[in-house]
Amino acid sequence: MGGVPPELANLSRLESLRLHSNQLTGIIPPSLGNLSKLEYLSLYSNQLTGAIPKAFGSLAKLESLYLNSNQLTGGIPTELGSLSRLEVLSLYSNHLTGEIPLVLASLAKLETLSLSSNQLTGEIPTGLGSLVKLETLYLNSNQLTGEIPTELGNLAKLQNLRLGSNELTGQIPSELGDLSELQSLDLRSNSLTGRIPAELGNLAELATLYLDGNDLTGEIPSELGNLSKLRYLLLNGNALTGRIPTPLGDLSKLEALGLSSNQLTGTIPRELGNLSELESLYLSFNQLTGEIPPALGHLSKLEYLSLYVNQLTGQIPPELGDLSKLQSLNLSFNQLTGQIPAELANLSNLESLSLRRNRLTGCIPAGLRNVPTNDLDQLRLPFCFVSAPGAPIIGAVTPGPASLSISWDRPSSDGGSVITAYDLRHVETAADEAIDSNWTLVEDVWTTGTGGPQYTLSGLIGDTGYDIQVRAVNAGGDGPWSATATGTPSTPSVCATGGAIADAANTGLASDCEALLAARDALAVSATLNWAEDTDIARWDGVRVSGTPRRVTRLSLPGKGLGGTVPAELGRLSMLSDLNLRTNGLSGPIPAEFGNLTDLVRLNLHTNQLTGPVPDLSGMANLEELYLARNKLTGPIPAWLDGMTEMRELWLWGNELSGTFPT
Repeated sequence: MGGVPPELANLSRLESLRLHSNQLTGIIPPSLGNLSKLEYLSLYSNQLTGAIPKAFGSLAKLESLYLNSNQLTGGIPTELGSLSRLEVLSLYSNHLTGEIPLVLASLAKLETLSLSSNQLTGEIPTGLGSLVKLETLYLNSNQLTGEIPTELGNLAKLQNLRLGSNELTGQIPSELGDLSELQSLDLRSNSLTGRIPAELGNLAELATLYLDGNDLTGEIPSELGNLSKLRYLLLNGNALTGRIPTPLGDLSKLEALGLSSNQLTGTIPRELGNLSELESLYLSFNQLTGEIPPALGHLSKLEYLSLYVNQLTGQIPPELGDLSKLQSLNLSFNQLTGQIPAELANLSNLESLSLRRNRLTGCIPAGLRNVPTNDLDQLRLPFCFVSAPGAPIIGAVTPGPASLSISWDRPSSDGGSVITAYDLRHVETAADEAIDSNWTLVEDVWTTGTGGPQYTLSGLIGDTGYDIQVRAVNAGGDGPWSATATGTPSTPSVCATGGAIADAANTGLASDCEALLAARDALAVSATLNWAEDTDIARWDGVRVSGTPRRVTRLSLPGKGLGGTVPAELGRLSMLSDLNLRTNGLSGPIPAEFGNLTDLVRLNLHTNQLTGPVPDLSGMANLEELYLARNKLTGPIPAWLDGMTEMRELWLWGNELSGTFPT
């Protein structure tokens, strides 16, 4: 830990000084202002204190100044207005005070101005509207007052405007609707009044719109439904009136919609059920009436649904039980009637449930007892009677390397309660099944999917028969075991038993591993490869494993002293996108099996001793780069090259090829 060394000022030729993300303390040496050739100065994310040196105004060539995330105090020096080449001024997250200097409006090349999270006061200078190259303007989390300058609407290149968490007053200028490049607009937590300008619906690039925590009135403009790229729309905590516009249901990319704590009336538009990307819907503390639209059950990604403190009537739609990702459901303080749908007990991810202060009748689905936070005791309703479920029916047992994948159908009777889990047990077929201790019990296996519940048993003995049974569990207890099904796992790959791959069920990666081991044995290697069954394949020389499921996608062994012929086994690496064996001593032909590598983007066999003609590689439809230069290849230039539409680089020089190039 220490300060910025003042001796740095002696480096008169210094063009870039980057000391960010250290533990520097103390003041910034004013002598840094003597670095006349400095173009880039980065001191952010330290613990620097004191004032910004006025001497920085002498850095005539400075283009980027990053002093953010320190503990700097005092005002912003007016001398910074002399930095005519400045493109980035980042001073956020300090303790700066005073007003924003008017001279910053003279920085004609400025693209980023970030002054947020300080203690700046006064009004936003109208002159900032003349910074026509500005793309980012962050002034949020200060103590700025006055109105938002209409001149900001002149910033045609502006992409991000954050003025939230200040003390701004007045109306939102309609001129902001002219910012055609704007992607983010944050005006939250101010004291803005008046209507939301309909012109904001012209912001075709807008992804986030935060107007929450103001005193805005009037109706929500239906024009906001034109914002096809909008992901977050937060208008909560205002005094907005009228109905929720149905065009909001056209915002196909919307992830969060916050309209809580307003004075909205009318019904919840069923069109909101079209918002397939929606994760949060907050409509609480309004005066909404009518029924909850069953279409909300279509919101497959919804995690938070808040409708409390309204005047909603009718029954709770059973379709809400389809919201498999729902974590919080609050319908309290409404006028809902009827029974609680049993389908709500299907919400296996539900962590918080509130239904109090309604007019619900009947009994409470027993499965809702398991919701960690709930107010069911305030409903004064009994839990529904349940019994144990019936027996499942095992549908298929699929063998794998030392594993068995089991799928089954749900029982015909759930016992009056949602099935919360399944147990599975297995035993070697040769063992005495009448002895309970011979069985191995696996509790709470549970996998959802279109094909029904399923589970994979691993760690079994290959070529050994197993008997398997499944039972269902609900709030009433354990159901009976299913009829017995049998299966025999296969012997796992040597790569799995040796530890080269961790997941024996990943047969694709096992195949890749075995192909590489066969290639290893075929190569004459003067530089030893570490390819071995007991070494993690991801650590093998030149091997890259990626994707889901994990597969070998790259093999790069340039200059490794490899000899012998090119192993045809490499043609089995079906997910390979990059194969680099350049600058070795490989001989013989290029294997025709390489034509099977349909995902290959780059093939580099440059500088070897390869012979024979170039085989048909037209199966490599994605090939972009082919390097075969400096070998001893013969025969005609392949005609199939004419169909390789993705090819960008082709090196064939230094061979003995003949003929004309295909046209």
